[in-house]
Amino acid sequence: MATKIINTSRRRVTRTNDLLYDETMTANQHIIEDKATELSQSKVTNSPPCDESYTGSKQSINEATEYSLPQFTARSTSDLLCDEPLTASIRKVDGAKKYSHIKPSGDTVSHSKKSNTILKSKIQKFAKAGRADVYRIIHSSFGIASLVIGSNHLLNIGFLRNFLEPLSRSCIILTGSIHSMCGMFGVRRLKLNNKKEAARNAMFWPTMLQNIWFFTASLTEWGLGSKALLSMFSKPFILITLLGVGITFWQLSEVWFKTGMEKTKDSIWFKDRWKNAILVEFSYLIWIQIQMGAMLYTGLTVSHCDFLNFMKTFPSMHSLLSNLALNTAFFNNLVVFLATLLRYKIVSKPNQDNAIMFSLPVVTSLFIVWKVLACFFGAYGGQMSSSFVSLLFH
Repeated sequence: MATKIINTSRRRVTRTNDLLYDETMTANQHIIEDKATELSQSKVTNSPPCDESYTGSKQSINEATEYSLPQFTARSTSDLLCDEPLTASIRKVDGAKKYSHIKPSGDTVSHSKKSNTILKSKIQKFAKAGRADVYRIIHSSFGIASLVIGSNHLLNIGFLRNFLEPLSRSCIILTGSIHSMCGMFGVRRLKLNNKKEAARNAMFWPTMLQNIWFFTASLTEWGLGSKALLSMFSKPFILITLLGVGITFWQLSEVWFKTGMEKTKDSIWFKDRWKNAILVEFSYLIWIQIQMGAMLYTGLTVSHCDFLNFMKTFPSMHSLLSNLALNTAFFNNLVVFLATLLRYKIVSKPNQDNAIMFSLPVVTSLFIVWKVLACFFGAYGGQMSSSFVSLLFH
């Protein structure tokens, strides 16, 4: 019996050394020792004269003990073997991870389709609001006409040619009247009683007055020279111009005090009010302030006769001023249109204060500044700019 157990133990130890660990081997080795001990005790007690049996039992104990010594090595070997199931489990986890990375591709496609469906519904809602009644249909018609004519005008003077491109009186009347009518019909859609949109309203309802001012300024000596239909030197026009300058500073104060995280949740504004103020001032208000301020100063300090003589000498000057005035009226309507797209969430502002979103209007404004100044200082070999400065400051 001891021989059989020893042989079994040898086979198990041999298999263990061949990197096939059996968890039950340790228990069997303890059984070997217990059985051998019981056998030896029974032999010593019951048959002490039988030395051969005793010797065999002792030999069995020694051999069993000898074969039980490599169990530490077997355990170390088993640790290596146990890595295989662990590696397999890691592979399963990695496979699950890969599958988890691959699976969202289908979700991404479905999410994209869902986004397109939502965008389509928003556009339909926007278009439906634009034709809700006769008044809105008229406003939408003037708005589309203003965007088309204004974009064509900007492309012509900003990229194809320059701001010195001459404009006929009929072209000024047509372009200016469309920009002005668009602003007038847009006021009705504002919610002026909504305090949460106070800053938005402060930016939008004055565009009607500003567009009318730019239109009429283009019909004065400022835009037509001696062919003017109105006079920029008249007291009513000077008072209206002064009022217009005051409105621009009121608009800036409304943006400063009524925007920001704690002031309004209107989607067209950034979280920081100083960013809103910079964006509004340098991409929108500064053009109005410069043109109104220059005309106001000219009307108060320069004689009518001297100004007409200057325009007669440099006829490109009134082309520059009329192109700039009509382009500014177009930008007013464009800003309102983009804000409307934001309101209907057709165009979404980035969650973070994206640098591109923040800088694009400012860069566009700087580009126009460069084009205007290049025309002003480059025309007539620089004589027009120097003569105009001399006219203003004697």
